[in-house]
Amino acid sequence: MDKCFLNTEDQKQMVLKNASIYFNGDILKTLYNKLEVFPPPIVPHTIKSDLKPDEYEPIIVFNHRPNKEKSFNQFIKSVKRLRNSRQDFKVWIPLLKDSSPVLKEDWIFNGHNETKEKYFKNLQRCCVGISPKQDYGGWSISTTDGNQLGVPYVMYDSDNYKELNEGADFFKTDDDLIKLFNKYLDKKDHRKKMSEQAVENLITNHNFNEKIKRFSALIDRMMLNKKSIISTKSIEMISHIKEKSPITHRDLMTYLKWGLSIKFDKYRKTLLKTKHIRELKNWRTIYYYDKGGSKKEDQMILKEMSI
Repeated sequence: MDKCFLNTEDQKQMVLKNASIYFNGDILKTLYNKLEVFPPPIVPHTIKSDLKPDEYEPIIVFNHRPNKEKSFNQFIKSVKRLRNSRQDFKVWIPLLKDSSPVLKEDWIFNGHNETKEKYFKNLQRCCVGISPKQDYGGWSISTTDGNQLGVPYVMYDSDNYKELNEGADFFKTDDDLIKLFNKYLDKKDHRKKMSEQAVENLITNHNFNEKIKRFSALIDRMMLNKKSIISTKSIEMISHIKEKSPITHRDLMTYLKWGLSIKFDKYRKTLLKTKHIRELKNWRTIYYYDKGGSKKEDQMILKEMSI
């Protein structure tokens, strides 16, 4: 492959560290260049932080998988300690199974069978969420689920979470976590400030439109580096396009009897460098032999091919 995408720089370093056990420096250098950090982007219209500052409830949410990899037991230990000093909050764990012994506590509840719509509605009403310590150094979709609804999250002090939101509140120990939970439950002004910060961070640093521009530029750069290929097969393609113009990419592949495993990008570059052969795109790719056509002619061809 030309590029392999990972969610965080922390993940990239973990891959390189483990690869160094098996591979030499030259391979590691190649791998370093192929690994690209590209966190999941946030589509702007999904950001709906329209809940009024005083409409949230005193609920701490753990909307991750409740397992060892997500430090779930450590979280339960911390909220039980918090419960010893105050009883004015609840804990919501959406993915917790109904059979879990944790649910014996009347202040802990789950939502294992909730619809997505109801999940987001309930999530929006939470006071604060937690991004726990985890082993694989990845991105936290659960955190961005809450952030885009205006729910602030306290995060374990690790590089991957700082890549997500370096302006968030971070904890290292159970004591730190409990202090932060108390702060969010008691101080509405701080909760409001961090809610606004979480939303602003998504808009500024994780905007879908900006990231797609970067992704598109990367594809363009990779395609420009591809070499065209001149062979009997490419000559056959050109001849067939001239004869059958206009022709869809699928029909061209059917004529050549090519499967999905054959790489086409070098042949495509040859086609597009061939005089009078053009490529049109709507919901499918179309090649045609053009002797000086116009955009108006392009639209006519697209209309005919869509019938």
